[in-house]
Amino acid sequence: MEKSIGNISNTKEVAKKLSNILKQGDVVFLYGTLGAGKTTFTKLLLEYFGFKGSVTSPTFVLERQYLADDKRFYHLDLYRLKKSDLNSLVFINERDKNGIYLVEWPELIEGIIKPDYKIYLSVLSEKERSIEVINNV
Repeated sequence: MEKSIGNISNTKEVAKKLSNILKQGDVVFLYGTLGAGKTTFTKLLLEYFGFKGSVTSPTFVLERQYLADDKRFYHLDLYRLKKSDLNSLVFINERDKNGIYLVEWPELIEGIIKPDYKIYLSVLSEKERSIEVINNV
């Protein structure tokens, strides 16, 4: 789709563009180091779908669900999982075809789940980020 470098307004613009093309059943992989903005991007994206609540990292609960614009969003964080945990992950075996999945730290499931989009976030400086969206369809 595109690559953008800049501050939060650039990230908002990318989130807005993605919100216009995401559809039910889509899977989005979010890549980036700690603090790169994966959860912030998720929050911005959900805002474009009309979500008004709090969006927090699912690091310790594995998954958070949000309902926005009559769409269910599944926000997953696989950072703490190991390969042996994959069998217990409902997302692998049984997905909500009406939901939209936003997966942080997806490296563990690469090759198992094919994402529709990959988003790479990088920290360039304290106030600058790079964000790149790749459409895998």
